Amino acid sequence: MILFRYVLRSALVPIITVAGLAFGSLLSGTVLVEAIFAWPGVGQYAYKSATTLDLPAVMGVGLVVGGVYLVINLIVDVLYGVIDPRVRLQ
Repeated sequence: MILFRYVLRSALVPIITVAGLAFGSLLSGTVLVEAIFAWPGVGQYAYKSATTLDLPAVMGVGLVVGGVYLVINLIVDVLYGVIDPRVRLQ
């Protein structure tokens, strides 16, 4: 009971931080992986758009990736408040 209530709860904050940052790294790695293995997806679309100089498509992919990254950071910040009561707004 002590392990789950006190130790694990205080250890979850850095774990959630690292998981959020790792997800951002996954987003940046999709272009390389999809280009190498010829998988269809957002990374492949971004690669083809960049090589053909399709600037509106490149900006659109940048907006989508940036939006997903912002949502992930928002979820991480909300989870901070759920896990650690010292972080909550009064």
